[in-house]
Amino acid sequence: FAARALKLTASSFNDPYALLRYLYTEQKLDLSTYKYAVLVYRKSSSNKGACETGSVYFQTTNDYQHSGERSLSFALDGTGEEYSYVVLDFSSDANWKNELVELRFDFFDSCSSGDSMLLKSVSFYTSESSAQLEGARLAAEANAEPEIMLGDVTGDGNIDTKDIVRLMKYLAGADVAVTHSDINEDNTSDVRDLIRLMKMIAEG
Repeated sequence: FAARALKLTASSFNDPYALLRYLYTEQKLDLSTYKYAVLVYRKSSSNKGACETGSVYFQTTNDYQHSGERSLSFALDGTGEEYSYVVLDFSSDANWKNELVELRFDFFDSCSSGDSMLLKSVSFYTSESSAQLEGARLAAEANAEPEIMLGDVTGDGNIDTKDIVRLMKYLAGADVAVTHSDINEDNTSDVRDLIRLMKMIAEG
């Protein structure tokens, strides 16, 4: 996956989602000021479902419940070859007020089990023009980044059992070459990375 992107995978076709919590952040998000959000994402090119639309449900300090009245649906463009962005316009939503507590990101409204996307960033803006400009810039920057396949220990472009074997040999002290072996990104390659790699392959 690309460096510093969150991979979201549908474990079933029935309403997959991720929760993004803002309640305990140091800087509170005043929704009366920030009425536009930008999602930078990339759908997997191997998705089997439609994966054409998504939704967000929001909680604020005024109301802690998720409901259809506090939601927004949007189209998901892109073929999976590059990062895309979408601007979410909350400016006419009367419920978008006070401080943001949580976003429930239903990344696919319709999909197949195993379909996935990379979520690069979620950012907020005071105007639609700035959201559009920054969305285009952030997507372009993401597409210019080198591709990093964390877990591709052998460097053959795939993540499979050969990577597990290579990492096991490396951790046992064998003189073997490894790459992208710091899977949990804690600046060292150890048994925790091996466990993470085995889990990645088991989950597909």
